[in-house]
Amino acid sequence: MTKTVPISIRISHQDAEFIANLQMADALTLSDKIRAIIKEVRTQKEKVDDYQSYLLLAKNKLNNVSDLIKIFEREGKQYSMFINLFQDWLTETFAFLAAFGTPKISEEVNLEPLEAGIARRVFRLLEAVLRMGVTNEAPCYDKKIIHRGLAPLLELTEIIQQKKGELA
Repeated sequence: MTKTVPISIRISHQDAEFIANLQMADALTLSDKIRAIIKEVRTQKEKVDDYQSYLLLAKNKLNNVSDLIKIFEREGKQYSMFINLFQDWLTETFAFLAAFGTPKISEEVNLEPLEAGIARRVFRLLEAVLRMGVTNEAPCYDKKIIHRGLAPLLELTEIIQQKKGELA
């Protein structure tokens, strides 16, 4: 373990209250929270451009809203597979896109792998949502939300099938 250095700082009452109320994974005490804040800022400043770092960053950024949703779901005895699916998809898709990096303008960049990766993720999301439409009631707060959303998509797929038949 790295040797620690004790420091003493003075902060405003509002900042102390903010840190005390801050919800951070595995950070319970003020010292833990300050160390976690420093670690988060260091990670952002060091600009680690790999998928795993961006995945962790996205999870940390969405952690508070995810926890609140879980609390509300538990208290309301509700569950939305749709919201959970979307949060997972958004986190992973953000990490994939961010890890692609920022190429220099002078570099020749092949964007086909980026496009292919985004397409895989979009179609995986669409397939998962379509699977929720198999039953009459989706595992969502609003049991009919998937069927209402799928209706225009199904109409579009019928039109696409007809066009493909006309072109064949």
